[in-house]
Amino acid sequence: MIRFTAKIRRFEISASIDPVAPLGWRFWTLAGFPGDPVEPRPYGGSRCLPLAIVDIAGQPRWLCAMELDRSLWLFGSHDLFPCTEQGGADAFAQAIIDQLRHQARLL
Repeated sequence: MIRFTAKIRRFEISASIDPVAPLGWRFWTLAGFPGDPVEPRPYGGSRCLPLAIVDIAGQPRWLCAMELDRSLWLFGSHDLFPCTEQGGADAFAQAIIDQLRHQARLL
């Protein structure tokens, strides 16, 4: 297990992730799209990798690594949709895990 701490918006999140996903690493797609005139979502329609479920004020949230910029964000289950394109999921997961492992050594 890799234990790490991340600052996401106003939250400081501590989480542990197993470097080996039991069912394999899978990308998910985020709801919405960036150019939506009513509710623009900068990551809408992009792929993310759910790493862990964390509790935020009594609500479960997915801690996700964003493929676009490798940042970490929190999302509810209603924000994530199955993604048909899984190319690169394992390589991206390994890169994120290596990044978090390195960060954990620095703390």
